[in-house]
This record gives sequence, structure tokens and C-alpha cells, in this order.
Amino acid sequence: MRPRVSVLFCSFLVSLSPFPILAGCGQSAPPSPSLRTPPLDPPAFTTSVSGRGRMVVFIPDLQAPGAVWDTTIEHLGGRVEAHVVDVAGFAGNAPTTGPLMPKLRDGLARYLRERHARDAIVVGHMFGGAMAFWLAMTEPDLVGGVVAVDAPPSMGNGAADADTEEHRRALLMADSEKFARMTKRRMETSVLDPERANWLVERAVRSSPRAIADAFYDMATRDLRPQIGTIRAPVLVLRTTGNIPRDDLLEAERYYRDQLAPIANHELVMVEGAKHYVMFDAPETFFAHLDRFLARGPQRVAP
Repeated sequence: MRPRVSVLFCSFLVSLSPFPILAGCGQSAPPSPSLRTPPLDPPAFTTSVSGRGRMVVFIPDLQAPGAVWDTTIEHLGGRVEAHVVDVAGFAGNAPTTGPLMPKLRDGLARYLRERHARDAIVVGHMFGGAMAFWLAMTEPDLVGGVVAVDAPPSMGNGAADADTEEHRRALLMADSEKFARMTKRRMETSVLDPERANWLVERAVRSSPRAIADAFYDMATRDLRPQIGTIRAPVLVLRTTGNIPRDDLLEAERYYRDQLAPIANHELVMVEGAKHYVMFDAPETFFAHLDRFLARGPQRVAP
């Protein structure tokens, strides 16, 4: 396993408030009591940084740890500066307070600015892909490219349907056993290799059900389509087909193409023989497309 250097995305300002000191008449003042530190709100994410070169940020899918990108980082061999994101509330990471998705977007934008990023590539898997699109729209001077796996610009149309509401309620009401069953079922259908699926389950079940419910709901109801044409950076989308019935393949491809059409510089690749975790199911295909994209360099379209 490669070394993982943990870096918080922001600094915390801690104010210390001493207790009042009371002195009796004619008596010396008692010793000062210990200082009390107010509780800190956990950050929306942490990062592990390795390698040197162009900045590439890797964001995982719902419930997944940043370690899903370990094989990708190993493949890149240190020739990029890889920033692997671990999201609050996912895979055993402490949950943060408030809406996760806006807080994560704001934190990542600040993280990029603090590191003087100008052409960072953001690689995201579904939830991470939605975040990559959002960052490219709102931070055009910081993001120089998007690679999204199984992530169209928008999962929904800005409103919650019955299935979305039901799934959110199921997550919020689930006890630990039910949450584990839901997680196991989803991961087993998301990756071909049972050993990889078990590895994912062991980590994903440690997620916060509320964090996952809120992140899922936000992702499923956030509509980025009205502004998607403002993205000037090149975009590569990889759509796996392993979980799509053959009769639905053309419709699934059309769904993605229609959403990506307003982006001036984009490419859609349908990846056969892989389920949701393409980096595990079809690593050679994924690595080849990622390498080709990284080799292109910045190619922004003029505003």
C-alpha cells in the first residue's frame, strides 16, 4: 500500500475561553483551571498527496474510500501530483455538519486556490464526477479538465421523484444491519470481482447513513444542465455498460450524449465488460483513456 500523507483542506481557528477566576478576600487566587477547547466541526474532506507534476484530484463515489484510486495512483507512478480525496461521512471518515455537497464544493475550490492550481484535472466517480462537473462550472480558472466515470452532468431534473425520496428515507431509517445489507447488495452489483466487492463492503459499511442519504439526495436532485455549456475545460466521460440491459444500451448512450452536447470540448466512451468500478473491472481500458487525457495538456475553449 502506498504511503498516505493526510492533509486537511482548511485550517481551524480555535478560540480558547478560560473559566472565571475567583479570589476570596484576603486569600491568594486559586490556580487557573484548565482551558477548554470548543468542539471542532470535522472538515468536509481530507487528502492524501503523492507524486510530482500536474495536479490531479481524485474524488470517490458514495460510501467509497479514497483508496479505491490506489491502483490508479500506482499506475501513474508519481508522474502527476495526485490529491486523493476522502469525503466526510464516507467509509469511516467522521461526518461533518450541514449539507455535504455544497460544503465539499466550497472546500475543494478553496483547496485548489490555496495551492495556486490553474489547470488541475478533476477525476470523479459518479458522486465525485458530479462534483467535478460542478467545480469546472464554478471555478473555470482552477479546473483544467474533467474525467468522469458513470456520471452525467445531472442525475435528476432539480426535483425529487418518488424513488429518490424512498431511497433517502430507507437510508435514514436503516439500522446497522439493514444498512450493511443495502451496502452489500449495491457493492456486489457494482464490481465483477467478489474479492474487490468484499473489500468495498468492509469499508463502505462504516459510512454514516445520514451523510450518504443527504449526499445521494443532493446529487440526485441537483440539476447542472442549465449551466453545463459554460464548461470551457475538456471533458472525458467513461460510461460502463456492465449493468445496462442490452436493449437499453442505445438509450443510455443517448441520455449521456444529450447532456454532454452543450460542452464544447467533450468525449464520451462506452466501456464494455465493466460494471460500476471501471478502475477494478477494466483497469487497462481506464488507464489508457486517463493517460491519453492527461497527455493532452490544457485545452480550454475561449469564453
